[in-house]
Amino acid sequence: MVTFGDILTLAGHHLDEADRKLQATHPHPPTRDPSLRAELVRLTTVLARYSDRIATNFNAPAATTTETQQPARRTAALLHQATRLLGEPSGAEPPTSPLAENLRAGSIALGSGLDLLATHFSQTNSPDTAVIRASDTAHDLLRTIGQHAQTAARIAQHLTTLDLQASQVLHQAAASTVLTTPVRPSPVTAVRFHHRPARIPPAIGEDHDQAMTGLNATTQRLSNPNPAASITTWRYLATASAITFDITHMIAIQLQTRMNELDQPDHAHALRRAARHARRTSLSWKTLARNWTALVQGHADSDLAT
Repeated sequence: MVTFGDILTLAGHHLDEADRKLQATHPHPPTRDPSLRAELVRLTTVLARYSDRIATNFNAPAATTTETQQPARRTAALLHQATRLLGEPSGAEPPTSPLAENLRAGSIALGSGLDLLATHFSQTNSPDTAVIRASDTAHDLLRTIGQHAQTAARIAQHLTTLDLQASQVLHQAAASTVLTTPVRPSPVTAVRFHHRPARIPPAIGEDHDQAMTGLNATTQRLSNPNPAASITTWRYLATASAITFDITHMIAIQLQTRMNELDQPDHAHALRRAARHARRTSLSWKTLARNWTALVQGHADSDLAT
């Protein structure tokens, strides 16, 4: 399953590659590509969208503010100014140079990441909204925007003499993202899409990829249950718990065996007790799962039956 961190990594790879190609061709970069300006405008536009969202703390209530919002407002204003200075590109030419292709790929990835975050604020907020709006998240995102703005500035200064002003504004935007507060790693990179996929029942003869796709869908469904949990959902949870403790039981037995081999009787004894408790817990969950199965067979799977 793709996470926001995966998307940021992909975007960073393409924009770093664009920067590398720019430096490798210095002092004669491939700036005659007519699509390069269009891709630069696309990039600065998506960077401005990120800054706008950080500036409002992703449309959080006015009472909840972060110290990053004011720098984000300055960054957003400068990025919008740079976009206006670069101007509207003439036509929608496809990228005709590797540099422009990397810019477009990076912009598309960043736009997809913003769409991913938006899924957590549509209709009902997801549990990850608190993570997305956290102060360290805002720090991390704004710092990333600044890094990409620096790349855009270096490319803009190689276009034409008229684009030097846009390049200077982009450098200012990047500088405005530098905060004095120490930045911790942001948990937002682990945020996943907020949706509940349709169930994929197991099929006879399915290969490994098909089985993993089904397991992935089931995991997402269990992670995002309907507000009014159905009997079927509870049966799935009981079965999943039984499987989890069954696996725990087997792992504890293996570890106990290894401790005996290493002549660690105290650890072996503790692991033997853990294995015994895990086994009992697994049997209890299996009993619950069987009871829920009987209820599903005897009643309609509805809120009333629940």
